[in-house]
Amino acid sequence: MKRISSSFHLGTLVLFGITAGEAAPIRWSPPVIPPLSLNLINEGAPVVARNLGDGASVTIDGQLFAGSPAGPGTGNTAGTSQGPGTGAHELGVMLDSHSHWTGGPGSRFSFELVDLTIGNVYQVQLWPAYDTRRGFASRRQRFGDGEIAEHFSDYLRRDRGGAVVGEFVADADFQRITVGSHPDFGNIDPGISGLFLRDLGPVKDADRDGIPDTLEDRNPPLDKFNPADASLDFDGDGLPNRDEILCGTGLLEVDTDADGLTDREEISGIRNPYRGGSRARVPGEPTDPLRADSDQDGLTDWEEVTGSRNGAFDHAPTDPNSSDTDGDDHPDGSETLLESSPLDPFSQPSQFL
Repeated sequence: MKRISSSFHLGTLVLFGITAGEAAPIRWSPPVIPPLSLNLINEGAPVVARNLGDGASVTIDGQLFAGSPAGPGTGNTAGTSQGPGTGAHELGVMLDSHSHWTGGPGSRFSFELVDLTIGNVYQVQLWPAYDTRRGFASRRQRFGDGEIAEHFSDYLRRDRGGAVVGEFVADADFQRITVGSHPDFGNIDPGISGLFLRDLGPVKDADRDGIPDTLEDRNPPLDKFNPADASLDFDGDGLPNRDEILCGTGLLEVDTDADGLTDREEISGIRNPYRGGSRARVPGEPTDPLRADSDQDGLTDWEEVTGSRNGAFDHAPTDPNSSDTDGDDHPDGSETLLESSPLDPFSQPSQFL
């Protein structure tokens, strides 16, 4: 099964040997509902999502957008506009069309913003697909950077409309954004109808503490005129405030994703005995402090590094960055539940024998 990268993208900062990659962390604001014209963050025409389909690209306001298929399924496709006859919301008739991914629970698609200026702050606004027909209350979407779509605590429901705004500091000349469906709800094709992108210019840092002013303004009690607060540790988890902000973890939360490992333990890998898919000695590879189950195998990161759910096999730890530690095509979570060994490829769950 697929090994999921646990790299964290920290702008121009490099911590614990982690470097910038396919996506800088995006700080999302809560959904704006309904998506009225006054919610627009950018003047001019939006990028209609049909131009994101099938690898097509489009330039708007000097920025090039390119579609990028991802995940299982038939590919990133451009759907036709849903008009009033189907009960779809009227936002320029769904901005003429929408780009979506055909699949089941947990399906997702990605696209990239390219020709970005490294070090500049960007604001992106997504207009998700919307439908008022019965049954769409359970069809929910999430948004994120990189390969896995992170989410709000309250997923944006397809029947509520809305728009979401994210802000990021470009650490490369492109930025990947992922749109995904709620993994616990079926019958949903995640999609967006359009987007806006605004370039806010170079990062400003009045006190030169390494934290952009915009992030200090949005994260009290940080003060953009006080350089000393960057080295403090408001929540006492072992990570200075500067590192927390650039990693996207909570300033006042010891364990942002509530998986049992502190933010520092996850980012430093000091509780993980695995590196490169093999068991070694700690510290191993980092795990994701923003996702309780980094590899999405049904076990939290804490359960994996401690082996707490693997009681049938001496509580031996499993790899928190690999959904299938022993490579036998059975996820670690399933094997521990069915009491087959997640560390032995010849140990199979009984119903598969």
